[in-house]
Amino acid sequence: MLESAGASILAIHGRTREMKDASKHWADWDIIKAVKAALKIPVLGNGNIQSLEDAQKLMDYTGVDGVLSATPLLENPRLFRYAPPFPQTNGSH
Repeated sequence: MLESAGASILAIHGRTREMKDASKHWADWDIIKAVKAALKIPVLGNGNIQSLEDAQKLMDYTGVDGVLSATPLLENPRLFRYAPPFPQTNGSH
């Protein structure tokens, strides 16, 4: 439905609004994985990303095309400072 409506990218968080407190609720990466598997457009995942290693784990587990992180970056803007450069694409995304 999203793709047929013209969506070209989707960002999804693994917690609901009611589960906002990350210290009390773990993000459901299985939901993110299921959404990614159901779509052809790029999907960005979010939830419980506290480090570069967490970002890689989310990408490996769910297959998402990218990762978002909010609160940890507000607390430490240099969180991803040592991230490797993104691979070059052929412009398909």
